[in-house]
Amino acid sequence: MSAVVPLLLLSAAIASCSRATPLCDYADGLVKSAQLTQAADAYATAERSDEGDCADDGLKHVGELRAKASAYVAKGRAARRAGQLPAATSSFRAALAIDHSDTEAAAELQSLTRVSSTPVPAPSVVPILVKGPPGRDAGRGLAWLALVLALVVAIAAFGLAVWIRANRLALDRVAVLLDAAKIRDDDLRADVVRLIEAGRATTDDVEEWYVPGGDR
Repeated sequence: MSAVVPLLLLSAAIASCSRATPLCDYADGLVKSAQLTQAADAYATAERSDEGDCADDGLKHVGELRAKASAYVAKGRAARRAGQLPAATSSFRAALAIDHSDTEAAAELQSLTRVSSTPVPAPSVVPILVKGPPGRDAGRGLAWLALVLALVVAIAAFGLAVWIRANRLALDRVAVLLDAAKIRDDDLRADVVRLIEAGRATTDDVEEWYVPGGDR
């Protein structure tokens, strides 16, 4: 009888080891794919289905992984506050690699992505013109300006000289005409005086004789 008891215990142990654990196997696959929330639900269902110690061990392992992911999230937040954005991004991604359903890590990473994608406005630059000493170009420009001014003055002087000459010629022609008219008048007067002195005509006759259009 004493020999039968150990055999019964051994048979019970073998039976417990060979018991099918489909839910635990399914939960193990979820853990490997970083889906800890679904894995925890599957282990809890396996525990209620009395699949054995695999359910308890699985739930314990899920808790450890979640704690590790939470540690990465805390590390990432510290790096973000310190302004170390690349390190913070790496920590949040490490947390999501452990647990895809970690909402805190996902939110933090999305926040960092928005910050990094926002263009930083460039500082406005006000151009400052610095006036340097005149060089070769400045001297050349001054020379051209002086040449243009001299040309303008020369053209103005030439035009003034032409105008003065034209007016002088006109005045000279007027003066010549006036002199010619005066000479003719003087000649006429002299003729009248000679005729009167010679007794050839009276003063009235002479005036009639010299009327424009009369016969001389």
